[in-house]
Amino acid sequence: MCTREAITFDQTSSTLRIPAGCPQGVLLSALPDNTIFPVGNCPTVGLGGLLLGGGMTDASRYLGLACDSIEGLTMVTSSGEVINATRETHPDVLYMACGSGVVPKGGIVTRFTLRLSPLPESARAEVSRISVFVSSNATANTLTQLQTMLASEDERYWKIGGGGVVGVTELRDMDIGLVLQLLYLGPGPD
Repeated sequence: MCTREAITFDQTSSTLRIPAGCPQGVLLSALPDNTIFPVGNCPTVGLGGLLLGGGMTDASRYLGLACDSIEGLTMVTSSGEVINATRETHPDVLYMACGSGVVPKGGIVTRFTLRLSPLPESARAEVSRISVFVSSNATANTLTQLQTMLASEDERYWKIGGGGVVGVTELRDMDIGLVLQLLYLGPGPD
């Protein structure tokens, strides 16, 4: 379901055709220089699950959900029909599959065509990933402050995205109640 030879990049449209069975790590390795795609943290999660489930990622604040970047998909229905869905041909199939987790007509998605975005100039030299470990008693206050910061109109925060994991069992013994994984599209000193 995933071979490097099956991944193609169209420079004119800045789209990448990739099998649905490829994991996120393969997608990351296939991205051309100075492009970005809203892909998650775990390199082994498959693209089919990420994209058909919506795809909330570290870069979603900047790029939207991963499913927002689907330009087209190839699907095989239970009757054997092959459907190439785009916004022009079969837009209903594309719309229903993108983010709903439900593939219409009992089909299986075999390939995606993904729109890549240019990496911001400020991030071309560096993308910074920040891990923050928060004590159990400060978890609620930290989440409130992070939400306020990210929802603000302050342009400094527009290039920050990420997610958090609350209540990681292995970390409770160390009094860690929250792990934040943040992504900043720019150099660390910024």
